[in-house]
Amino acid sequence: MKGEIFKLSLLIIMPILILTGCPSSHMSGNAQNVRTFGVGTMPYHIAADAFGNVWVLNFKSSTVTKLNSSQGVIGTYPVDPSSSNLATDAQGNVWVTSVWNNTIVELNSSGQKIGDYSAGFDPLGIAIDAAGNVWIADGTATVTELNSHGSLLGTYTAGINPVDIGIDAQGDIWVSNTGDNTVSVLNPTGTSLGTFGVGVTPTEIAIDSKGNGWVVNYGDSTLTEIASGWITSGTYSTNVEPDHISIDPSGNLWIQGDHDVMEMTPGGTPIATYTMGTCPCDMTVDFSGTVWVVDSTNNKVNALTTNKGIVKTYDVGLAPVGMVIDANGNGWVINAGSNTVTELIGITQGPQYRPYKGPQWIGSGNW
Repeated sequence: MKGEIFKLSLLIIMPILILTGCPSSHMSGNAQNVRTFGVGTMPYHIAADAFGNVWVLNFKSSTVTKLNSSQGVIGTYPVDPSSSNLATDAQGNVWVTSVWNNTIVELNSSGQKIGDYSAGFDPLGIAIDAAGNVWIADGTATVTELNSHGSLLGTYTAGINPVDIGIDAQGDIWVSNTGDNTVSVLNPTGTSLGTFGVGVTPTEIAIDSKGNGWVVNYGDSTLTEIASGWITSGTYSTNVEPDHISIDPSGNLWIQGDHDVMEMTPGGTPIATYTMGTCPCDMTVDFSGTVWVVDSTNNKVNALTTNKGIVKTYDVGLAPVGMVIDANGNGWVINAGSNTVTELIGITQGPQYRPYKGPQWIGSGNW
């Protein structure tokens, strides 16, 4: 996942993942609690909604598939070509960005297209605030805000090549900018609260329960903390090339790299590093504190707990790249190499844990 614009590298590496997915290893997961469903071609992003449904974005077929545990596949619906990301709002509507068309499509909860709106140039990161407004980071240096009906509320300056957006409990917008190694913070009206230097090639941003922002910097293998008072309060070395970050209910930080997952205390002190294979591709955390890591190379999902490492593994499909946990505690894994979704039934109490990255039912997934 190297490259100046982190999330656009998806379009390059996805075919490689499909070609290099390894045969499954022996797993300890309960096969009776696993089901597999066919979806569109090259699924690579997934989101859960507030009603127990999951939505899968299929890149190559330019479609979105809706599923739930009681009905399986409910329907597959067309979206714009080269769709890059998706999120769900509190009403169950689905918002899908397209880097090809520079648009965002809104589908209602039945999959019907409500609108197709302009979304800046090469829209990538997306988040939805508590008022239902949609925030989109584009591939230049701006953030676009739309209301829940798709009307433009504003276009605001960010850093160069913004790729990820987080929203804190105050409604402030945090944007990581890979092109100039900064994080931009805006208030809910789009006014700048500051721009902060971080490490090299910042990718994903997470916000803890105290309102502090944590940014993983792929280019120099570091983690930067920006305190809630808008002070860059620390940069910490990691022993992984970090792509993703999650925070568990105890406040511990989980940083996913190209081969390993590193666990750190809320103060940035290393706890342990766990080997995951050559391509761990996504993480999600449940309310018990279990961290679920998607291992694309070995076609499995690993469950980790603090200080123990891997406590359970599940076989999934070929080249899995993303996972969410639905409102009922079922895990859903998208398999790019086999055009399938694997459901891990009843693995935890739902939904997945978020210290704060916007309202609970913003979509989540691997990019």
